[in-house]
Amino acid sequence: MKNSLLLLALGALSIPAFAQTATAPKPAAPTAEKKVVKSSGQTSLRFLHALPGGPSVDILVDGAKVSTALGYKKISAYMPAKSGRRKIQVVATGTSTPILIEEPKTFAADKSFTVAIHGTKSAPKLLFITDSSKMAEGRTKVRATHLVFGGPTVLLTTPSTRAEAGFAKFLAQPLAFGETKSKTFKPTANKLQIRTPEGKLLKESAELKFDANQQLGIYVLGEANGTGDNALDIVSAPIK
Repeated sequence: MKNSLLLLALGALSIPAFAQTATAPKPAAPTAEKKVVKSSGQTSLRFLHALPGGPSVDILVDGAKVSTALGYKKISAYMPAKSGRRKIQVVATGTSTPILIEEPKTFAADKSFTVAIHGTKSAPKLLFITDSSKMAEGRTKVRATHLVFGGPTVLLTTPSTRAEAGFAKFLAQPLAFGETKSKTFKPTANKLQIRTPEGKLLKESAELKFDANQQLGIYVLGEANGTGDNALDIVSAPIK
């Protein structure tokens, strides 16, 4: 009997100590420092001349000349500009009038853009293409844009000896005028082809090298039924 009472007493004494240990607050985890990324207040712009038969052009941003004598199928280097609303003007090289195009556009900070001059000689236009986008480490990313004004929807394909048709789709879906579509893949080298939706070959590029950790802009330009220098073509340039 005495032994039983002694065990009960010892058990009662141990309960508060156990309860205190179980409910003791855990030490707070260290708070990770937040990295504050300050905006540069700048945007990056480059210009692509995709106007078949158009003259070489000078380009002004808010009245200041930023590119001179840009010819057809040529693309300028990226250049910094203040973000916000900017006025883009395009004039024939060496002249101040007539202004071929004048258009205001708001550009986000810390982004890059390709401004494509396209359309027709009598009605030139601008297309603003956002270049900035994330990509996977060790991969290649292509952003393809259709700039053939009034042109048909096209397929972008690559040559293939395995496929019965002799080609494989590069983009999963057809590309319509004004559209930009992206593709991420393993680094490689290959030719690109422009085809009708039915598979007719319209143009094949020289071999392009797709490097790791690189974004590449692909631009389909020319006239729908153009010949010579105005025929359908592919222009490529690395994206910043």
